[in-house]
Amino acid sequence: MDLLEKREAALASEDGDSSAAQHENYTTLIGRVLAVVSLPSVEGLVCLPRWNQSKGALMETQVAAWLGKKLWELRDGQTIEINRDARLRRLTRV
Repeated sequence: MDLLEKREAALASEDGDSSAAQHENYTTLIGRVLAVVSLPSVEGLVCLPRWNQSKGALMETQVAAWLGKKLWELRDGQTIEINRDARLRRLTRV
């Protein structure tokens, strides 16, 4: 659902909440995210704590790794680059 559709759904709802109308299916949402990750202007991803417990985040990081993008992990308020060997081990561990 694009922004115009979300705006129209919010205006049409009683409480201004468009969330009931914006439930895109998982495949469409992940497809959009993966398209962004694949952009040449995207250097890499910053992974939030427990990212490896999320199917979506695992998919994003796998695509980023396959494309040679850098990965960082947020730890104690700092971003730490995940080296290639650790990245590959972590991607296969859930």
